[in-house]
Amino acid sequence: MLSNLVLHTGRDLDQLTTEDFLELRAALTPEGRKPPPGISVAWDLARGIARIPDQPIRHALLPGQLRTDELIDAYGLQCRSVRDVLVRYLNERRPVLDYSSFSALARTLGSFWADIEAHHPGIDSLQLSDQATEQWRQRVSVVIGRDGTRRPRLAKLNIFVPVRAFYLDIAQWALTDPSWASTPSDVLFAAATPAATPRTSSRSRRGCTSASESACLTCSLSPTAPTTIATIKPRYSPPRPPPRRAPSSNTVGRSTEASPSAPKPGRSDAAPLRPCWSM
Repeated sequence: MLSNLVLHTGRDLDQLTTEDFLELRAALTPEGRKPPPGISVAWDLARGIARIPDQPIRHALLPGQLRTDELIDAYGLQCRSVRDVLVRYLNERRPVLDYSSFSALARTLGSFWADIEAHHPGIDSLQLSDQATEQWRQRVSVVIGRDGTRRPRLAKLNIFVPVRAFYLDIAQWALTDPSWASTPSDVLFAAATPAATPRTSSRSRRGCTSASESACLTCSLSPTAPTTIATIKPRYSPPRPPPRRAPSSNTVGRSTEASPSAPKPGRSDAAPLRPCWSM
């Protein structure tokens, strides 16, 4: 592998870079198959010699953090003005969020507007009609499986809350920064939020739903409890106490106060110590 790299690039071993190894790995890896193991061996042999990091090659294959525009452009949004608003808003939020939370917020907002464009082609405003808003809420509230089955979405607030915060933040920022209230290309930035307050005002509803589902599950499994106990009980045996050890000769004549297991004088009513059962 190292000879192939040197011959292909025309550079000495100490001049090879990470890009050279990754290009060779991509060229020798058929689509849908594993890369040849010789790449990793060649990388390890060249560590400390070539211009590559002194760490395994798998670390060089990690994508790292993506830019805000890269996260949003992955959804292929058609309206450029709305796309720019999303990127600008996320750039404002990024300094106070860790990357995991930030990327989750970007995915939520990007998928939100991609869904709006898919069902309303040609839309170029964040101001949604009542009909479009209600249709979006109904789509978010249901999860469609691969086999076409439909079930209620339990964590729909994880989508409603970020979208509502997006609209409310822009409306709040527009009070102090006029650029957020501008409307280039007929895009109303400080628009009304599609996630209305009654839908997201109380997170206790989700807790009540989870509690009721747990109660239903307990009731459904209660009839099987006697059978389960009757099956497990014959196989269960209580742990045996450890064998008693004879006192050694070097402890003869010592005071009982030195023994950690002996009760202290003056505490006749103290509870006896429990033995430590071996598992």
